Amino acid sequence: MLAYLASGAVDPASSARTAQVSGAAATHEQVRQPPRTVYHAAATSTHQPVRKPLVAERRATAYAIAFFGDSVSVGAGASRRGHGYVSRVSSWLRTHGKRVISTNNARGGVPVAYWMYTPMPKGLDAAVVELGTNDVRLGTTSRQFRQAYRTLTSRIRAANPKAQVLCLSVWSRPGSASLEGVFNRWIRAECPGTYVDITGLRYRPNIRSSDGFHPNDAGYRLIAEAVVSKLKLR
Repeated sequence: MLAYLASGAVDPASSARTAQVSGAAATHEQVRQPPRTVYHAAATSTHQPVRKPLVAERRATAYAIAFFGDSVSVGAGASRRGHGYVSRVSSWLRTHGKRVISTNNARGGVPVAYWMYTPMPKGLDAAVVELGTNDVRLGTTSRQFRQAYRTLTSRIRAANPKAQVLCLSVWSRPGSASLEGVFNRWIRAECPGTYVDITGLRYRPNIRSSDGFHPNDAGYRLIAEAVVSKLKLR
């Protein structure tokens, strides 16, 4: 057909026959092959396949931690609640991919014996014990302190055999270093886990609140750093 048109010859009868043949051929061609427009539409579809992420999204894993303490674990002296060491430790855990389940057994002015028989949480990943300051203030005997501390920490361990237990040294009270030293030795001896020594903070400047005893925000930050330095995340 193209050769014919290119030659420039015109024959009406031939042209009519050719048109009929061409029409028949075209009809036959349409039956024999699918429409090209459908083919191209399928080949050039703008719909992109949904791509799955190469790396699965990391999900926060649950981490149960309990604190047993006095006014220092309450956060007395901090400018606001979120600046105490308990809140700072929990925040640190969250930044390390943990969904924190925290229990804070803390009350101002209480000795170790106050928590000896408290209902014990189970399924803990970690427990932090910060006690002894008020035993110094109240004049608890060395024997009484050791027995109370052993009872509390043994119950923590019995209820949570796989938990990491951190035992903080006594928050220093000015003028009572001698008795604190005795209590700290028992804390180290009776702790069924890791002893966390914060006695070195005693001489740090500008870490106490306006009452002269409790930590301020800077002091709580240092305590939190001491705690997290010992935590082992699974």
